[in-house]
Amino acid sequence: MNRVTRSEVADLFVRFAGVAGKEVASSEWPPVVGSWRLDYYALAGGFRIAEYSTAGGGEYFPFGSRRRKPAEFVRTLMFAIDAIGESKGWPERNTPS
Repeated sequence: MNRVTRSEVADLFVRFAGVAGKEVASSEWPPVVGSWRLDYYALAGGFRIAEYSTAGGGEYFPFGSRRRKPAEFVRTLMFAIDAIGESKGWPERNTPS
């Protein structure tokens, strides 16, 4: 896989959240409980998904606290989108067969 930009990761994250039926958190405060945000910290290893659990900004990580490098995160999201699509009978796939 070629180099992946933060913008590409963010776009795919929004798509995954939509497929999963989750709202993407906005920058408004207080956050919507149950909404997801893309958590990125380069020095700690990359990306993970955070979900707001309280209106005060408390959050947890529904897919674990492990961060993934951009290319790995993209592959993981594409797999998840394909798995959800397969369960719903969608014809298109993101990942190679």
